[in-house]
Amino acid sequence: MEIINILNSKGGVGKTTTAITLATLLAKKGVATLLVDMAPQGNASASLAASIDEYNVTTFIEKGSELTQEEAIRCIKSLREEKYFEDIAENLNVLTSSPRMNNFKKKLYKMDDDVVAYQLRDALKVVEDWFDVVIIDNDPMLDVFATISLAASTCVICPVKMDLYSFDGSKALVSFMSEIKSTYNPDLAIKGFLPTLYKERKMDQEVIEQFKIQYDSSLVMQSRIRNRSVVDTAVSTRIPIPYIEPNNDIVLDYMKTLYEIKVLDTDKQNALAAEIIDLDFKINSKKESEKAKRKGRKKKD
Repeated sequence: MEIINILNSKGGVGKTTTAITLATLLAKKGVATLLVDMAPQGNASASLAASIDEYNVTTFIEKGSELTQEEAIRCIKSLREEKYFEDIAENLNVLTSSPRMNNFKKKLYKMDDDVVAYQLRDALKVVEDWFDVVIIDNDPMLDVFATISLAASTCVICPVKMDLYSFDGSKALVSFMSEIKSTYNPDLAIKGFLPTLYKERKMDQEVIEQFKIQYDSSLVMQSRIRNRSVVDTAVSTRIPIPYIEPNNDIVLDYMKTLYEIKVLDTDKQNALAAEIIDLDFKINSKKESEKAKRKGRKKKD
């Protein structure tokens, strides 16, 4: 079971959008996927889950290895009953957040660090035969919840907005991840920084180059998540981007991200590559057609 952690200590960089979109694309590929909402505000839970109650991610953390399958079934929620979810309802579930997570955090700080760190990891082992991929959405805080989620993960993706504030804050983030890797999870792989809200402009490229200079260039992912208004629409309507504008270039960007992290089996990876080529061609053809129409209108004027 691959456990992908979406983490950054800065808000507004697209963590939840990335988590939801990747989870949706995985489910559309027929991959049994669990989205774990570790953020107290619970945006991912509100966007996807059919219900939110006292059985949630705090139950998983509190129970740890003592979690029963019956408790796990009560915690893991199905998707909202929406027509557009019909094709992924069997493949995507949500381990919901809780509005009481901040109070729960205080309880965790009173417990032994070496015990708390492995609680989510141990609980997820109870359901490891149920899912192929787990995606964890985090709060922008490098706290005990981030420690617990990283200790349970196999790899990390760090969405970063293209500005110098993100670059300045990256040192603390990398230091935190390295500490967790050395202390609790030596097998943790850092997939890298995922540029989000990306625009084709000099400043964005300069920020990417700063990351490459500061860190190994392999830690900057090749994918670029472009800045598109459909992201705001997805947040306000609570509809995943692939169901709002399936042929939008930001969907293409996330498909490329999914391909880049290589969590699919060979057949699905090859099928995804073909879909990326097809969608890229479709988007470029539409752009060329619109460009030709604009030129035609200018000639008439």
